[in-house]
Amino acid sequence: MFARVPGWYSFDQDRLARRLQAEGHEVVGIVVEKTKTLPSLREWLHKLGPRVMIQKIFKRFAHGGSSGQTCANGAHRIVNYPHCNAQVYRIASHNSDECLKIVDKLQPEVLFLRGCLIINKAVLQVPKFGTINPQVESLCRGRLT
Repeated sequence: MFARVPGWYSFDQDRLARRLQAEGHEVVGIVVEKTKTLPSLREWLHKLGPRVMIQKIFKRFAHGGSSGQTCANGAHRIVNYPHCNAQVYRIASHNSDECLKIVDKLQPEVLFLRGCLIINKAVLQVPKFGTINPQVESLCRGRLT
């Protein structure tokens, strides 16, 4: 999993990482640490808008950070995957030679991009099956209301 997140971030509460690991997949994080906490919050506020940010913060505190999911019919389904204990590499850039060496060594089947910038073709060609850039939040729920 490639991510551009604050230096304190880990994948232990990441829903996708937890699910992949629970299903028997090896999860490894490659993180760019250039992002500071305050600029990250500003970026998320700009992308999501104040209403969605407040809802996310409230949901996180009200539900104790549970990894529940809201189904289409409005029912709340709790998914209790164990914490993810992914090995995390911290690098300066996802397009660096260091990153390419790590990815070459790991030989992943799939890369998951989580908030990354544009990734070089050399890095994208390493995974056996390809690269996925998931949108983990429903855009309709927060933006159309």
